[in-house]
Amino acid sequence: MREEFKECRHCGSSYRYQSSGMGCDHATNDSRYCPGCMEVINAALAKVPRRFEHRWIEHDATWDWFESRKGEYAKVCRERRAANPNGIFLTPVWPSPLYKEETGELDVNHLIEVDGVGFRRQYWPRNKDGFKIYRHVLVKIATGKVVRGLPL
Repeated sequence: MREEFKECRHCGSSYRYQSSGMGCDHATNDSRYCPGCMEVINAALAKVPRRFEHRWIEHDATWDWFESRKGEYAKVCRERRAANPNGIFLTPVWPSPLYKEETGELDVNHLIEVDGVGFRRQYWPRNKDGFKIYRHVLVKIATGKVVRGLPL
């Protein structure tokens, strides 16, 4: 757990902000606003309906299409790292694999970005033919229509 003292951008009071560990996802834990101000902000935002959301939707593509783009994306990642050797460049990773109890295997996920849009390929090691490719998109909630593709 990591905690820091901060000054609220609105009221100016000092408060303790928890940047990691259990409890850091609490609704009033914020790096910019104290818990009192965050309660007011959250209450105001609760009255405003969400209009858009990020989704991963199935994309009709082949294994070979993904493999060729995967190689191109790896090259871009290497170039970005070489351009900034003292900086940090993180390669996106899909964080939580699924587990199949009957076979004892974890699913495999690969992430790439093509023309600024994120794609994910998911499959089980014993059944690569059953792979699925997903595209990262922004969807308008009211209509369910895709607005645009999103990066990783």
